[in-house]
Order: sequence, then structure tokens, then C-alpha cells
Amino acid sequence: MNKGYIKPVILQNGKWRFREEDVEKLMGIVRRRKIVLYARVPSSTQKDELVNQVKYLEEQVKEYDLVIIDVGSALNMKR
Repeated sequence: MNKGYIKPVILQNGKWRFREEDVEKLMGIVRRRKIVLYARVPSSTQKDELVNQVKYLEEQVKEYDLVIIDVGSALNMKR
């Protein structure tokens, strides 16, 4: 600790805490965030538009982990 590798966060009660990111960096751990593509249309009658959205997203983002599609999640104003 005295070598200054990781800087502690000292709490009001005097206890020390270390940021997870700092410990992982010191240990050489690299976390990769997942890239998620999300496409949405408000009703099932617009499924063609959904296909176009997904196609566009896939052209823009070459490397991704997951595609999420959402159909019909619009608010129902007839309640």
C-alpha cells in the first residue's frame, strides 16, 4: 500500500476502501462491456420498420453481442 499502487478511499469512520476498477487494473483484469443493439416499434403492424431498424443498426455497429427487439410496448391511450 505504501508504494502508491492503489489510492484508498478513506471513510469518515477511518476505514479504507479501494475502488474495484483500481484493483482490477492493478491485477490486469480487463472487463469488456457488452454491446447491445435495441430496435423498437409501437405496434405489430410496423414490423417491416423493425426489420429496417435492425438492418441499419447492424450496418452501423459491426461488432455487437446481442440484438433486442421490442414490438408493441406503446402506451394504451384507450384506458
